[in-house]
Amino acid sequence: MKFLSGFILGVVSCFLILSIAGKVMQEPVNEDGLTLFSVPKDCVTRKNLKVFQALPNGRALAREVNASFDSPVMYLVGTEGETFYDDEIVKLPGKQCAMQIGTYFYQTKNEDYKTVPAVSISWQE
Repeated sequence: MKFLSGFILGVVSCFLILSIAGKVMQEPVNEDGLTLFSVPKDCVTRKNLKVFQALPNGRALAREVNASFDSPVMYLVGTEGETFYDDEIVKLPGKQCAMQIGTYFYQTKNEDYKTVPAVSISWQE
């Protein structure tokens, strides 16, 4: 019974990863500072994220909840039609994680240039 449930879980996981890879490959590369990988990389974090700046395109800049100001910033890419708002807590329950799908290049208010991981919420074993 354990073998069968493990097999089914493995098949479902592969399907989800391949569907994410297919979505990523369909999106344009270098759109407004966003460069997407042809294949998603590992999870950046499994902790909940807090949006500190929602962007006009519906995406957001976020950090882990309760992280310090100098902790890594992530560019949060939602599913189609999904938008974020300032101070929103994006919960990552169960086996969800923030998977790196690319990088995002932008200029800060202080006119510094930053490149941060672009992440999408995904199921990961």
